[in-house]
Amino acid sequence: MSYSDIQIARIAKEVREEIGLDQLSPILNMKEVVEEIGHQVAEESFGDEFSATCFPIDPPTFGIILNRDSMWNENFVRFTLAHELGHAHLVEHWAEMQRQGGQLKTKAEFQSDQLIEREADRFAINFLAPVGLVRSYIDNMEFTKS
Repeated sequence: MSYSDIQIARIAKEVREEIGLDQLSPILNMKEVVEEIGHQVAEESFGDEFSATCFPIDPPTFGIILNRDSMWNENFVRFTLAHELGHAHLVEHWAEMQRQGGQLKTKAEFQSDQLIEREADRFAINFLAPVGLVRSYIDNMEFTKS
């Protein structure tokens, strides 16, 4: 079974609400947010092309390890953490973690062909840029035909 876009947006909204973030507040420090939710974040050198890994410690607590060899910039780190947070909060992903030896490794690519990775991407998008926040930015911009 997979998640619909609406389900993913609802779950992302609920996670934001759990820590007191409304839909109009930007997230300034993603690592702090992940740790405030109760997960653990670390950095290691994996020696491969993977960006990060997510694994259950004692669900609902997860560990997220960033590959310091693949962290190109702060925005990449921010999205990667939100993506891994998606794996931790999309509970259907937990069974896949077990099938893969207890962890998921995220490879840096623009579009994965794996549904589980696309779902985690959609969670990250909705978590970092909920519709209300994007609309508030757009409403304050001036657009012209040119």
